[in-house]
Amino acid sequence: MSIEGLRREFQNPASEFRFAPFWFINHELTEEETRWQVREMHSQGVGGFIYHPRHGLITEYLSDEFMSNCAAAIDEAKKLGMKAYLYDENNWPSGPADAKVFEGHPEFRMSGACVTERFDLNPRVDPGREINTGEELIAVIAVPLEDGKPVGFPESAVDLAESVEHGRLQWVPDRDQGGWRVWVITRGYVDHTFFGPYLDTLNPAAVRRFIELTHEKYAQWFSDEFGATVNGIFTDEPNMNFNAGACIPWTDALPGEFEWRRHYPLLTALPALFDDLGPETARVRCDFWDTATDCYVNAYFKQIYEWCDARRLNLIGHVNVEGEIVAQARQQGDFFRGARYMHWGGCDYLRENTWPVGDTVYNVLAAGKFASSAAHLLGKRIVGCECFGLASQWAVDLRNLKWMSDFQFVLGINQLEPHAFYYSIQGFRKWECPPGEFYQSPFWPWYSLLADYVGRVSAIMRDGHHIADAAHFYPNRSFWAEIDPADNDKAEELRRSFNRCGRLLLSVNADFDYVSEEMLQGADFSGGMIGVRGPGGEIAERYRVLVMPACTTISRSTADAMRRYVDAGGRIIAVGELPSKSCERGNDRSIVEAMEAIFGEDYIHSFEVAEAETPIVGGEFAQGWRGGALIGYPFAGDDEEIVESFAQAIYSAIEPDVRILDEDGRFIEAIVHYHYERDGRHFIFLQNTSREQAHEFSARLPLNGEVEIWDPETGYMETAPVVHGDGRRVHVRLRLEPTQATLLCVNPEAACPSTPVIDADLPIQSFGRDHVLGLADRHGRFTITVGRHDGEPRVVEASVHSMPGVIELDDEWEFETLSPNALPLTHWSYRMKYSIADTDRTVNEGVYRARFQSDLVPEEARLLLDGLAVQKVWKGATVVAFSVAVNGTVVGRSLGGRGSTKVEGMEPGDYLDHYIYEAPLGELLIEGPNVVEVRTQGQLYPTPTLESPVIIVGRFATGERDGEPALLVEPGTIDGAGWDRRGYPFYSGVGVYRQRVKFTKAQCNCRIFLEMDHPGDLVEVRVNGKTCGTRAWEPWRVEITHAIEGPTNEIELWVANSLQNLLLQEPKPSGVLGRVRLVPRKDVRFEL
Repeated sequence: MSIEGLRREFQNPASEFRFAPFWFINHELTEEETRWQVREMHSQGVGGFIYHPRHGLITEYLSDEFMSNCAAAIDEAKKLGMKAYLYDENNWPSGPADAKVFEGHPEFRMSGACVTERFDLNPRVDPGREINTGEELIAVIAVPLEDGKPVGFPESAVDLAESVEHGRLQWVPDRDQGGWRVWVITRGYVDHTFFGPYLDTLNPAAVRRFIELTHEKYAQWFSDEFGATVNGIFTDEPNMNFNAGACIPWTDALPGEFEWRRHYPLLTALPALFDDLGPETARVRCDFWDTATDCYVNAYFKQIYEWCDARRLNLIGHVNVEGEIVAQARQQGDFFRGARYMHWGGCDYLRENTWPVGDTVYNVLAAGKFASSAAHLLGKRIVGCECFGLASQWAVDLRNLKWMSDFQFVLGINQLEPHAFYYSIQGFRKWECPPGEFYQSPFWPWYSLLADYVGRVSAIMRDGHHIADAAHFYPNRSFWAEIDPADNDKAEELRRSFNRCGRLLLSVNADFDYVSEEMLQGADFSGGMIGVRGPGGEIAERYRVLVMPACTTISRSTADAMRRYVDAGGRIIAVGELPSKSCERGNDRSIVEAMEAIFGEDYIHSFEVAEAETPIVGGEFAQGWRGGALIGYPFAGDDEEIVESFAQAIYSAIEPDVRILDEDGRFIEAIVHYHYERDGRHFIFLQNTSREQAHEFSARLPLNGEVEIWDPETGYMETAPVVHGDGRRVHVRLRLEPTQATLLCVNPEAACPSTPVIDADLPIQSFGRDHVLGLADRHGRFTITVGRHDGEPRVVEASVHSMPGVIELDDEWEFETLSPNALPLTHWSYRMKYSIADTDRTVNEGVYRARFQSDLVPEEARLLLDGLAVQKVWKGATVVAFSVAVNGTVVGRSLGGRGSTKVEGMEPGDYLDHYIYEAPLGELLIEGPNVVEVRTQGQLYPTPTLESPVIIVGRFATGERDGEPALLVEPGTIDGAGWDRRGYPFYSGVGVYRQRVKFTKAQCNCRIFLEMDHPGDLVEVRVNGKTCGTRAWEPWRVEITHAIEGPTNEIELWVANSLQNLLLQEPKPSGVLGRVRLVPRKDVRFEL
């Protein structure tokens, strides 16, 4: 693409680069509602959707009605130029086809093998010991003991399964054989998913059945749109070992497959998977997990990939626990093998995290890096991420969503899939993995700010080449060798080292990819670099240093590759224990010799790292050293000290691609970057990961050239104003506010501007051939330093002789809510009531009563019934009978007999959700005490329960009187303490603040900026009815100059908060929080 085409793509990104959210299809579906929701997504800049059946779905999954609704969604997307992605399951994880796979095929259930008993036998015991054979006996393995320890394993092991009769072991050792240890290994079936069982993903026939039931069904309906509007099908969190506890994956064909590949029997080797049986343990474990992984990959990923590929459909999605390295080893075996058979890289980004902290198991950094590394090294253009799930819950706001989006871009992700857009949040649905970011949220009218931002960055980060410093060794064989098969102290030690290694690299501005042993074995080491080859043999990426977390086991071929790399001038940094075992032999002297040749005396010291109290730093870290060096950090060490030490080591090994330095020449851990080259330009995305602290710094880029700042928020592109080139690198002066990010574009074919600004003591706006334009917020003398002009840099001065004062706006504002206020009724009395309806019917009834006080008869009063009344008010053929009364008058009830779907007096509304029923209250509310009564009725079935608050909405404020909630007269004005403290604690929506302001003549002759403290949560600034700008994240500043009309002007602040206040009844600070200022500024012209 030409640079001009790239600029146009950045300014107005196509749908393929924009958000494609998880659309939770979770209620009774109608074509009208479905089409409206697709249009609503499009109106806010969303580019597509993943059609995801989810908890709460009433329309039968994969029924004609369900498929017709999906067809309507695809048709509407096609009209709007959006992308539609299918989802291969009802809920998750993918595989069971809503449990239909198991109908008539119980053998397709996932199972695992575990040890149900261990015991020692000697010749003196009697036969007939009762043993625990579990659901199904796999093997009873005995190994001889010597001095209480197993000997001769695995050749000495024998299978005693044929000696088991009616649950009793009829075998004892001969008197001359001594003692034996016995393992009873049984098979158990997974039965704890949403479907009960889970799919046997190691069984090709089971996976074929899944494809027949799901993928073929979608193909019957939508194959004409495959490769066009329907761009892919999402597979979600498959795994090979969903077994609870210390189990290994199992399938009927596994013993035969293992013996065919490994040339020794699996059954007699099984004890080594659960206990340390000596020198051969690591070999047996690696052989097992290697075989199981290949079975899983071939049965699941390869089959589905080939089906999709033949139909022009992308297989997208992500596996389970890709970022939790111990669980990844148990459930995925080898991440890269499965990723080879996905059209996109993919991962999950759950919770509100960036860096892995302390002992946390979940690691979004690793998850994102695994996905992008697979894309970079396996030739995949797109890296998708299911993101935002469980992040901030219902307190989520656009600021946090952008902060997490930026970190995903830094990790190499370029397609964001928000979790989630709820078809409905009615009833229990809202608690199923929030937050939601769709039309129900107060910030939705401004969602396009984030959608456009994300689309712009995603558009740049495709069709090019990632540039990174380090290859981060992927130690999966060490985890295979150490898990037993549960987590244990050794696996935990390795996990902590692995998590720390990735964090350290990004903290010191050294970007990386994970590199597997196979990739390292086939790499090109010319020039002392690691050139990892792509699927076609081409060099996919080159790295300048190999960094190894703690590991115990590698293959012999990997050890040989490491020696070849060092011989070519390469550098290896180890941050923990170095390997002593091979997957071919277990304990292996050849591995020890290879590590000693590379690391010298550091090799022995690496075994001391985990228990050390202070860092163990080996090697000679002079510039240009080669070979291996140890920089081992104890887990109890101080993080800041460790990062400083690691930075020194990295910087002695290589000169980092991008350096981020403060004015004292220190790197800034909070600033992280991603470097991408495409179409002759270099793009460097920089993020401030801190949500509290701003940072000023110099970004020292690895090449010279003209630098532009491409603003993802606006789409504007401008020359970077403060730049200095030193002949090899270009230095860009920047300031990033908390959560802020920026995108630099470097054109290495163009020289730096002939008069660049090297330094300045005020913000620089632009420059031309003969001048530089700055912006001052005070009077006085200002200076800039410009680049080489007549041979030398020089200082240029300019002055501002006067500056009018800042206007501090009054703390008191006129205030109104854009939609009515809300009072959720959460405290109810309950009474059970039984009655005889006629001669053969008894009715059981539940009566709920709630009271509140009122000082007024509010306008626009309505009652919202969330959770009890659904669009179908019956389950199967059973009526869900209810009635709602306010002060004795029934305002809503279900009608009719068995199977009725009618509700009288209430209609689905639009205050919160289209599936929450609302009833107008008119004059039913009175001054004084009010009573709401809800009655539910059952007959030969459980009485329905009231599980969600009834909500009263209207024009009122709320408070408390005599221990009861109360409706109060609205105050009309409000201060900067937040509306949650001033009568609107449960209001989730938009609040409008108004104030009239007078300007002096001097102020009218300045540029005026409105500045404020962090609002709760976003603010749109209007002056005299004109919209001046919206801020959903830092900086909290909007220029209002163009809207000012004379000395007297009306300021309006439209502030939106989150759904937490209404849904959780835990008020989040909302509205204008703190003071608002109007700051005059003047342009300052520096003549060159």
